[in-house]
Amino acid sequence: MDVLQLRPQFTVYVVDRDGLAAKSLNDTVLALGYSKVRFFPTYESAMVQVNEDPPHILLIGYSAHEAGVENFLGELKDFSPETLTVLICPARDTLACLQIVGRHLAFDMCVRPFVSTLDLVQKMDRAAAQLYYQFESEQLRDVYQDHAPQGSVQTPDQARAPRAAPLGAVTQPAAPSSEVAWLTLGPLLRRLADTKDIESNLQIMTDGVAAQFSSSPVIYFKYMPTINSLLFSHAAHLPTEKFRSVGVDLNSLSSTDLEKAWLEPNGIVPLQIFLKEIFNRTEFVTWTHVNDGAVVGLVVVLTEPSQIEMQVLEGMKQLLNLSYSRNLSLKARHSLEIYDQVTGLYSRKFLMRAIEDEVSRSRRILMPVAMLRIDIDPLPDARGAESALRILAGVFKKTTRTNDIVARTGASEFAIVMPHTSQAGASLKAERLRRAVESFGSTGGLGVTISCGVAEYPSLSSDTESLLRAADNAAFEAKKAGGNQICVAQVPPSFVVDFVPLQVPYTPRRTGET
Repeated sequence: MDVLQLRPQFTVYVVDRDGLAAKSLNDTVLALGYSKVRFFPTYESAMVQVNEDPPHILLIGYSAHEAGVENFLGELKDFSPETLTVLICPARDTLACLQIVGRHLAFDMCVRPFVSTLDLVQKMDRAAAQLYYQFESEQLRDVYQDHAPQGSVQTPDQARAPRAAPLGAVTQPAAPSSEVAWLTLGPLLRRLADTKDIESNLQIMTDGVAAQFSSSPVIYFKYMPTINSLLFSHAAHLPTEKFRSVGVDLNSLSSTDLEKAWLEPNGIVPLQIFLKEIFNRTEFVTWTHVNDGAVVGLVVVLTEPSQIEMQVLEGMKQLLNLSYSRNLSLKARHSLEIYDQVTGLYSRKFLMRAIEDEVSRSRRILMPVAMLRIDIDPLPDARGAESALRILAGVFKKTTRTNDIVARTGASEFAIVMPHTSQAGASLKAERLRRAVESFGSTGGLGVTISCGVAEYPSLSSDTESLLRAADNAAFEAKKAGGNQICVAQVPPSFVVDFVPLQVPYTPRRTGET
C-alpha cells in the first residue's frame, strides 16, 4: 500500500477555535496531499457535518483549558468509531493530551509549533494505513460471509455494516465460488483477526494451509534480499527446529531470471533441487508472498491440490497478504510509539510509562529517582533543526548511563530519567551536559545551548505527576533567567517525603568525563 497515492482519498476534518492556527494547519494538511479537507471553528459545527459525512481523520487544535473536548470525542466515537483523531496541542498541555490518548478517545497527538511537518505527516499516514487495512479486512470478511452456507450465525459486530472506505483505496477481493471456501476460510479469518503479531500470523496461516490440504506439510520461507536466499521460517507437520537454519541459495539466478521466477515460483530450480534432496518431493505448489510490491516470502505446499482446493488457495493468498500488511502496520506504529523518529531516542509516550515504573520501583527499593527536563535555548530554523536535534541526541546518549532513559518530549525539549540518583547527583549531571553542549556549540558549530530543570523523587516531589511538574517548572525558571544554566526544583510548601531514601552508592566518573 502506497499511502502517498491514497492521501487524496481520505476525508480530513480540522477543528480549531484559533483561526490563524487553523488556517496554518489546514494549509499544511493540503500541502501534504490530503486534499479532502474541511475546517470547522467549533465542535458543534463539526458534529453537525459528522452526522452527514463522517471524516476518516480528525485533527483538533486542543487546549487543556477548553471545555467540551472530551464530550465531543466521546460523542464522535459513539457515532463514528472508525474516525481516528489526532490532537494538536501546545507543549504545556502534553500530559493532558496523553491522558486522552491513553483512554482511547484519540488516536495520537502532536505538539506545536512543529519543528517540521514530519511528526504530523507520520501520524496522519499511520492513521490512514490503519483505516485502509481495516476497510480491506471488512470487505474481505463481508465477501466470505455473503457466501457462507445457510444457517451461519454472525455476531452483532460482524453484522454491522462498516462505513464506506475511501474511493479506490481498497481492491475488492474475488468472491469464492463454493461454500467450501467459507467453511475453511471463515474460521481462519477470525483467527487472523485476533492476532497482532507477524510471526504468529505466519504460523496461523501455515497451519491453515496445511489443514486445507489434508494435513500436507507446508513451509514458509522468508526471502532475505541482502543474501538473496530463502530461509526456512515456519512450517506445519514438519519438525521446524530441525530445519530452522536451512535455506535456498538463489545467487545462481540473474536478477532478470529472479523477477520471472517470482511470477512462477514452481520453476525455481534451486528450490526444486532443495525439495528433492531434503523432502524427496517433486510435486508441490508454491506462491509468492508480496507486500507493497516487495517479495517477503514463499509458501510451499508439498502436495498437488485439486481444483476446488485451488479456489480456496486463492482466498488464502488474499488472507495472508491482508493480515500480514495489517500486522506490519501495527508493528510499525508500536515502534513509533516507543522511539522518536527524528532522534532515535525514546518517545514521549514511552517516557511517561517509564517514569511511572521508576517511581513505583523507587518506593519498593527506597532509592531516589531523578529527572532532568532539558530545553534547547535558540533552536535553529526548520532547515537546521533536525540536524541539531540529532546532534544533541548523540551528545545525551554518549554522556548518560546505560540504565538512564533519554527521550525527546517536544519540538525542542528532552528529558532524562535517572534511577538511583539523588538531586545532588542529577545537578552534577545536568551541569556536565550543559557544559558539553556549550563546548560542542563553540567547537562543532552547533550554535545552541540548553536550560536544565532538575527534580527528584522523593525529596522534591510526591508522585509521578509532581515529579514531572517540578522538572518542568525548574526548566522554565532556568530559561526565564536567560538560559544556558540549570535550576533545581524547590521543595513545595508543607511537603512531607514518602520515605527517607537510602544513600546512593558513589559512582566514579568514566575516563574522559568532564
